[in-house]
Amino acid sequence: MKDHSHKKTVSSSYLPNFNPVFNQKNSVHHKRFVQFNFDNQAFSGLPILFEEDRAISKVSLHAGTTGNPVSLNGLIPVTNTSEEACGIVVSLYKNYFDPASIVYSNAVEIAGGREGFAQPVPLLYVDTLQPRERNVTYYLTIRKLDQDPSLAIFGSTTLTATEYGKY
Repeated sequence: MKDHSHKKTVSSSYLPNFNPVFNQKNSVHHKRFVQFNFDNQAFSGLPILFEEDRAISKVSLHAGTTGNPVSLNGLIPVTNTSEEACGIVVSLYKNYFDPASIVYSNAVEIAGGREGFAQPVPLLYVDTLQPRERNVTYYLTIRKLDQDPSLAIFGSTTLTATEYGKY
C-alpha cells in the first residue's frame, strides 16, 4: 500500500483553516465558532403593501465580535394573480427601521399570470459586524412598486443569520 500522507487533500488545500488549527509557534489552539438564528413565518395570501415596507421576518444575534462576517439568507414566495408583471423591493434593515439602516435592497420583477404558483425570491447578503455591534437584529421587509393589488406572499418565508468567527 502506497503512502499518500505527503499529498494535499482538497480540504487542506482549499480550506486551510476549516478545522481547529494548532499553532506550533506559541502552542495555542484557535477555535472557530458559529452563531446561528432563523425565523420562519407561514403566510397564506398576505398582501404586499404599496410604497410601505412591511417587516415579514427578523433575526437577532447576541454577543457578536467586531469584524466577523454575518451571512444572511432568505427566501420569500410571492404570487402574482394579475396578467402583468409587477415589481417588488426586498430590503434588510439593521437594528432600526430607518432608511439609513438599510444594508441590502433589491428590486425583483414578479411574473404575471401565475395564479396558484409562487415565485421564489431569494436573498443572500454578507454583512460585517462594526464596532459596538455586540447585539444586532436584522429585519426582512418587502413592498411593491406598483399599485396593482394582485401581489401577495404565499407560503413560508425564511430568514437565517450566521456569524462566523474565531475566539
